[in-house]
Amino acid sequence: MSALEHSSVTGFKPLLERHGFEVITIKTPGGYLDYDSLERELTPKTQLVCVSLVSNLLGTHQDLPQVVSLVRRLSPQAHIHCDAAQAIGKVAFDLNQLGVDSASFSGHKFRGPRGAGLLYLKSGTLQVASGGGGQEGGIRGGTEALPSIAALNVALEESLTNLEETMTIGRELHALFVKELKELPLFELLSPSVGEFTPFIITISLKGFPGEVFSRILYDRGFCLSSGSACSSNSPKVNKLLFQNASFTPSQAEGSLRISFDRDTTQEDIMALLTALKEESEPLKLKLRR
Repeated sequence: MSALEHSSVTGFKPLLERHGFEVITIKTPGGYLDYDSLERELTPKTQLVCVSLVSNLLGTHQDLPQVVSLVRRLSPQAHIHCDAAQAIGKVAFDLNQLGVDSASFSGHKFRGPRGAGLLYLKSGTLQVASGGGGQEGGIRGGTEALPSIAALNVALEESLTNLEETMTIGRELHALFVKELKELPLFELLSPSVGEFTPFIITISLKGFPGEVFSRILYDRGFCLSSGSACSSNSPKVNKLLFQNASFTPSQAEGSLRISFDRDTTQEDIMALLTALKEESEPLKLKLRR
């Protein structure tokens, strides 16, 4: 698995190890998978490869076709799973072109209901480990939540139909934020501004001050930011490790703030956030000078 996988994936590492599997973590310098490291670790015995299409921490967009090409050549029996929770409505992609064996999606990431998701699975590629009823093709037993499924379908259609317009909005917001952030010397951009990435996720770092504390200050001004990965914001050790895996320093990890945009975010919203960042960091600038 890549070093930037979501906790819903990395959380299975202890379980797999207890069952005798060796779990290898591949480096992700700058948030991008180290393909040379992946190539060195792949063997004919490799059973499973997990890579996120879009990082929930930095917004980096991985080259899945390259991953698939390496795995098919060096580990032809391996199952390739893609965590694509952050992808729908945030980047353009084609599952057929990705070539993965399975991919998972979370409805609430593209305006669908919480607790509903999608699993893309190639026929005959997975032996089901759970029992129960025969619902959902025998993959997951239990009565389906039809209202959630219907709402998920509407949200998915809307996200795909409006993707081009959404991406244009996202790129404009991203460019504005990155440009104006350069005027705030206490803040450092950790997410990429060139290459493959989603414009809707930006992680910055505040120099010399804990991001977790600063996020609470911003919350009082009406802005909801997370300190690093939102799903691990209450676990500093996990966040620190994620940033180290991406070749960032402990101080950059400690000061990290993750910002997420949406198609409804306006340029006025961006400027209001930048104003709050500037005003609330001014007292810190004076302290650092002393």
